[in-house]
Amino acid sequence: MINASALPKGCTPRLLEKPLKTNTIQGTMETTRFVTLDTLMLPEFDRSLKVEQHYAYVFNGQCKYDVVLGRDFLGPAGITLDFFLIP
Repeated sequence: MINASALPKGCTPRLLEKPLKTNTIQGTMETTRFVTLDTLMLPEFDRSLKVEQHYAYVFNGQCKYDVVLGRDFLGPAGITLDFFLIP
């Protein structure tokens, strides 16, 4: 997900067919729009990581993050998440 305030000038999000609610660590976010991100680079994770294309839902409102990366992005980007239960 990406905050509307973080979109580049001239970027026009497209409308979803129906609204979408997503639960995140920042709470429940609702969106009606999405954008296509092309040639996304995240040097914070890996200087050579380049994702050619990914869709991101656009949200408005208060959030201390501009971008919230989900498992749908992290896995294909090669970022491993290990989930475990603490007894």
